[in-house]
Amino acid sequence: MMATKQTISEYTAQALKGYAGEEFEGLYTSPMHAAHSVGKFLASNGRAEPRDCWAGRGDTFHTNGMQFRLRWNSYKYPTITRES
Repeated sequence: MMATKQTISEYTAQALKGYAGEEFEGLYTSPMHAAHSVGKFLASNGRAEPRDCWAGRGDTFHTNGMQFRLRWNSYKYPTITRES
């Protein structure tokens, strides 16, 4: 599935909420939770706020020109690593 402008804006809005430290409301198994988690990760590592967020294949997520892999060792708090 290609990321559309609508889904990119939805993911970006959710990532910005995570960046701002807001609590996630929704399904923890959804891509929106992944976006929220990446936003939280960016804030905790002192990076710029998220822009142009989209879900990639498998457990990858893209934002700010970077690719992140989410490892769901805990359904609520994934381990996030930067791939590129």
